[in-house]
Amino acid sequence: MEDVIEPLNITPHEDIAACTNALNAIGEYDYAMLDDEEKELVMMIRKMALYIIHIGIQEIYTSNFYGEESTPSSSS
Repeated sequence: MEDVIEPLNITPHEDIAACTNALNAIGEYDYAMLDDEEKELVMMIRKMALYIIHIGIQEIYTSNFYGEESTPSSSS
């Protein structure tokens, strides 16, 4: 019998925090000392983390500013 894994229901803030932690963890490695496979893994983690951070910030922005004017009103 297979276990069914349900997706986590976490907030964008938690996603961003997790990705920041991942970026900090791989930031400790000396990139020049890694082999090609490890370099590829580090680059994939960076790309995924930055993409998830981007999506999380979009969600936060949309929930906070949805429906507001896209251009600031002039005071002249």
